[in-house]
Amino acid sequence: MDRLIRAYHTIFITNRTYAYAFAIVCVAVATLLRLGAGLITTDVAPFVTLLPAVLMAAVLGGAGPGALALVLSALSAWYFFLEPLRSFGVDTAAAVIDLTLFALCGAAMIVVGRVLQAAVIRADQTLQDVREGERRLRGALEAGHLGTISYNLSQDRGRWSPAFAKMIGQPVTAMSFSEWLELVHPDDRHIAQTSLEEALATKTETYKTHYRVVRPDKAVRWLEFSVTATRDSTGTPVGLDGFALDVTDRFREDERKQEIVREMHHRVKNVLAIVQALARQTAHQATSLDSFLSTFAARLNALATTHDLIVSNQGRGVTLTELVKTETAPFESIAASRITLDGPDLMLPSEMITPLGLVLHELTTNAAKYGSLSHRNGAVSVSWSTRTNGGGPRLLVLWRERGGPPVTSPTKAGFGSRLISRMIRNDLAGEIEYHWLAQGLDCTFTVPLAN
Repeated sequence: MDRLIRAYHTIFITNRTYAYAFAIVCVAVATLLRLGAGLITTDVAPFVTLLPAVLMAAVLGGAGPGALALVLSALSAWYFFLEPLRSFGVDTAAAVIDLTLFALCGAAMIVVGRVLQAAVIRADQTLQDVREGERRLRGALEAGHLGTISYNLSQDRGRWSPAFAKMIGQPVTAMSFSEWLELVHPDDRHIAQTSLEEALATKTETYKTHYRVVRPDKAVRWLEFSVTATRDSTGTPVGLDGFALDVTDRFREDERKQEIVREMHHRVKNVLAIVQALARQTAHQATSLDSFLSTFAARLNALATTHDLIVSNQGRGVTLTELVKTETAPFESIAASRITLDGPDLMLPSEMITPLGLVLHELTTNAAKYGSLSHRNGAVSVSWSTRTNGGGPRLLVLWRERGGPPVTSPTKAGFGSRLISRMIRNDLAGEIEYHWLAQGLDCTFTVPLAN
């Protein structure tokens, strides 16, 4: 029907020439049919086939083509079927009355046809409005990543839109509720079952729920449903209609935030333990209150700097280049360009930043106080690379000092050296070696990257 209306609109409404041509054809066909009927029997009314021709021309073409058909039909009947035949003469009052009645009936047919045509045009406009509404609704649903769903309780059949089918990776098909449960994540099937019962029991409000489904490619997606129960005249629930939204990204972001909160909570506890150790050991090594305050403040600042990196990168980690530059930045005034870096742009897991930052701070501080950075010709090079062995990928860092004062191996380890060793061995599960060479210190340490 939709196609017929569209074809009618295209042929007769938008192109009036076709409408008038159709009126002429209708009259010609009706005249031929009447002539054929006259050959079979003489007891045939002269206008029996011509009135339908007028009606068809008016219905399909409108008032203008209908009027044309009426005039042509009257002339045809007058010439072929009214006495005297094959002439436009009028010998009897009956012929005048017949023509007059035909004209009146034909006019009525034109009115009826025009009314029917208007109804067809309105139907066509309604169909166009419906299509436009469907198009806009489909666009809005796609823009909002929404899919529509419906469930018939008596038939136990659920249906969904193409957008929803795309979410779950299934074809647009009907499915029973038990079949739907097979798509739901095993841990959430009780939620889906309970949600169906609660949604059917909800009489006036929209019921909302969410649970996971497993796509054919084994990908797990979180879906949020907003449905309303449909009821019959007695108020008995007969099914559900509503929308579904893929909220996987939102749930994953919430989980990531919760993980960050847990991680930061654990990190704060570790930092407090480190601060206590720093305060205790710095106080034990300090020779005066000023010495304690300056050393302790520098170490706290190094600790704070590493946490600034974590926060600024939202817990996703930073590169080793960033970390080295951050920890050596306070010494640029004395070291200028004497600190060189060489290594790949390696992203560090966030749990490595604090201990590794403290290690780099202690090495830089010792170089500035006692090592190569304490001499105007001294320099420090920091290089790193990654290696893979049977235990997994490892980070290899070489801290090399040259051009400083003469180097001798210490007789006992200070707190800074003990702090470095503890961070490398205990916190990072790595290994460290010192080489006190005549030309300067070489410190090499390796830590696993899959920490």
